[in-house]
Amino acid sequence: MAGRRVWVYVCDEFRPVVVDRWGDYAGLFRLVKPLVEECVGEVLGVEVHGVCSGGGDVVVEYLVRYWRGEAWARVVFSESPVEALRLCEGG
Repeated sequence: MAGRRVWVYVCDEFRPVVVDRWGDYAGLFRLVKPLVEECVGEVLGVEVHGVCSGGGDVVVEYLVRYWRGEAWARVVFSESPVEALRLCEGG
């Protein structure tokens, strides 16, 4: 995934993020957690919901629990994050 731009998609917004090394999906979420918390408030729990890849793009999808319920957060490795999400949503 080197050379790809990285975005956090949460609350219907793409936010650029710098990701160097992350090791596993939990480590990746720890890097983007501050951006997620800016949107939803304190994160009470998180689980990896799925990973989608195609054409060199990768989307990691998380289900985030917070005080009002649940929200989706996606980390998108792509030059075209909107297209990457469409690919992973089936069209």
